[in-house]
Amino acid sequence: MKKIILGLGVLVMVLTGFTGFKFYTNAFSKIEYYVKVPSGVETSLETWREGRFNITGRRYEFVGVNEEGQDRVLKIEITDNHRRMSEEDLLQEGQYVLIVALKNKVLDYEVIREDQVPSDILGVLK
Repeated sequence: MKKIILGLGVLVMVLTGFTGFKFYTNAFSKIEYYVKVPSGVETSLETWREGRFNITGRRYEFVGVNEEGQDRVLKIEITDNHRRMSEEDLLQEGQYVLIVALKNKVLDYEVIREDQVPSDILGVLK
C-alpha cells in the first residue's frame, strides 16, 4: 500500500512539473518579430493622458513576421520618458524594426538595418 501511495505521489509531482514547464515556456518565451515601417506612417508627436500624467510620443500598430513566417499585430509606444522628445525620435517610413514580444505583451523594440533582417523574412516584408 505504501508503494502505491509513493508511486502516485511521484506521478503527481512529475505531471505537475511537466505542466508547469509547458505553461512557463508558452507564457514567457520571447519571440522576435520583424517589421518594415509602411509608407504613410504618422511622423508627428501626439500627447495623451494616462492617469495624472501627460504622455508625449506616438503609438504604432504594425503587423510583424517572426522567423517561422507567422504574423501578428503588435502595438508599441515611443514616449518621452522624462526627456525632451522630437519628431526625429519617431519611426520613419522604410525603417526596419525588431520587436521582442511575449505571447500577449510587447517587451522591447529596436530599429535595425536591412542587412540584419533574415533574408527569408526580408522577402515577406518588401
